[in-house]
Amino acid sequence: MNTKIVICAGGKSRRMGCDKAGLELCGESLLERAVRRYSERFGEENVFVAPGERTYGYGAAEIPDLLPGCGPMSALHASIVRLGGQCAGIFLTAVDMPLAEPVLAERLIEFAESAGEKITLCKNGAGCETLFSWYGTGILPETEECMRLEKYSLFGLAKKVGFAEFTAERTETLFNANTPEEFGEVKRRGTAR
Repeated sequence: MNTKIVICAGGKSRRMGCDKAGLELCGESLLERAVRRYSERFGEENVFVAPGERTYGYGAAEIPDLLPGCGPMSALHASIVRLGGQCAGIFLTAVDMPLAEPVLAERLIEFAESAGEKITLCKNGAGCETLFSWYGTGILPETEECMRLEKYSLFGLAKKVGFAEFTAERTETLFNANTPEEFGEVKRRGTAR
């Protein structure tokens, strides 16, 4: 595997009303859960946290935004700048997707590394989940151009450079918890597993 895992945890959490990374599920915070689960699958040395403008105490494993205020595009940009010389791709995932399966991420990464495209998006039903997708580190110029033009959509970036689609077989695990009600659903599903 020639990919690093980056957990996006720098969002403002406006709809949730509190920092989503600190919400507890099954006895650990969503961020602790994500770091643990992806580290178990990919090795601790391959897992990083993109905390935005804050810090969570992960030291060298944290990749702060270099150009804040651009949402997940900031996390992708900083990750490519920091890790681009060490890997061919960045797998971005979101801290608010605590039921997502690292084994599914592994299959997507294997597909992406052989697909020959600059980006591989996870097809989730009718749409694509940009925060459970693979981004080749060679897209730094296009990423910086989008940021300069204030176009912060990861899907817009994917359309610009071209992408492959990986179809997820268990899309119910790619459930985002953006509101207290959605987090209640995550807790219900998470404790049932």
